Amino acid sequence: PYEVVILKGGSETAKSGENLSTAEGYGLDGSQIRLGTPSVFTVHPRDSDGRVAKTSRDNIKVDVAGPSSAKVDYFENADGTWDIEWSVSKPGIYTISVFVHGTHVKG
Repeated sequence: PYEVVILKGGSETAKSGENLSTAEGYGLDGSQIRLGTPSVFTVHPRDSDGRVAKTSRDNIKVDVAGPSSAKVDYFENADGTWDIEWSVSKPGIYTISVFVHGTHVKG
């Protein structure tokens, strides 16, 4: 899972889990974000050999836990990756967990 600190004008930090699939980008990489502004990161589903593996929305899950609930939207890209857009309504520390086929992904 990723631990994200959100401040009113602030920043965030991330810690990654384990898996051949990856998640990267704005919203996970320590970039500056503002409260109420959606952040977007990309999930790269991979098979057991590390190759890009196209997968359905049902196999991608993002959980955001913290002081407020999160709005999370999923957008499939032509290359098999998924853009995840998320936003929250309160400042604080949030934990983002990204799963592909039920397994945590790394950053």
